[in-house]
Amino acid sequence: MAFNKRTRKLLDGKNFATIATLNRDGGPQTSVVWIARDGDAVLFSTTAGR
Repeated sequence: MAFNKRTRKLLDGKNFATIATLNRDGGPQTSVVWIARDGDAVLFSTTAGR
């Protein structure tokens, strides 16, 4: 699916996203990460150990 013009403009700005996952014990874990757009894909900045 291709992003519309409004979504591309949002993703091309300076953005953060909050990613939520579950730990092995079932507890939630969240991380704030940089996001960017590459065509119609969203890229997430990650760091080992997060």
